Amino acid sequence: MTARRHPWLRRVFTPPLMLAAAALVLFEELAWDALQRLAGWLARRPPLCWVEPWVRGLGPWGTLTLFLIPAAGLIPVKLAAVWLIGSGHPLGGLAVLLAAKVIGTATAAHLYAIGKDKLLSIGWFAWAHGKALALQALVHGWLNRRPLWVWAVATIRRLARRLRALRGGWLTRRWRAARRWVREPRSGGGMPPR
Repeated sequence: MTARRHPWLRRVFTPPLMLAAAALVLFEELAWDALQRLAGWLARRPPLCWVEPWVRGLGPWGTLTLFLIPAAGLIPVKLAAVWLIGSGHPLGGLAVLLAAKVIGTATAAHLYAIGKDKLLSIGWFAWAHGKALALQALVHGWLNRRPLWVWAVATIRRLARRLRALRGGWLTRRWRAARRWVREPRSGGGMPPR
């Protein structure tokens, strides 16, 4: 049974599969850079500061193995999340699934940033990487033809600009003043400075 003999299969399955791919692309697009920065920041902290130089010293196959470990290691966690959802705890299962996705994406993004050149020196990985980028371009092209997607992206960008504008404004000054007030020793209480 092929899609050519049964065109209804393509009509039935393409929209949900494209929406699932769109959700994945949206998450990866919005979170990849931020999670890569977070993982890089964590990797420079004392308990983990030895990992990055060690990874840089690995060969291509060692880097690939290390790159695949987070994906393989999170499979039991994701299965536990599915079990939680199936046993009547949908919010707990979704929380575990989201945490696993965030941790896996952060780890993969950082390892990819460290070892991209070594990973792309492996022939089949370079081929799969090219196919993944082509699929991402296909999904982006499909999404960019959807008015709801265009509106959502514009709204998210507008909100991000407003949040960046607040970063140096009144809200940041209030936050810093409150932090100073909490940190400084004082006798008898008092209100935070204005």
